Amino acid sequence: MDSFKILSKEESKLQMQSKAFDEFLSKTGRIVERALDTEFDVVGDFFADEEEEEALYKKQKGDKIS
Repeated sequence: MDSFKILSKEESKLQMQSKAFDEFLSKTGRIVERALDTEFDVVGDFFADEEEEEALYKKQKGDKIS
C-alpha cells in the first residue's frame, strides 16, 4: 500500500505555486466545465456503456465455446 505525506503549510504553498500543480488544476477545471455543460448523465451513461460492453463480451465468449 502506498503511503502519503501530510504537508506542512509552507510545503503546501510551494506545491500549489508549482507549474505542475497549475497545469493539473487548469486541465482538470476544463474537464469539469465541459462535463457540467453537457446534456447527458455522465455517471449513468458511463455505467450503461459498461453494461453493454459486458453483455457483448459474454455473448462473444459464449459464441466461441459453442
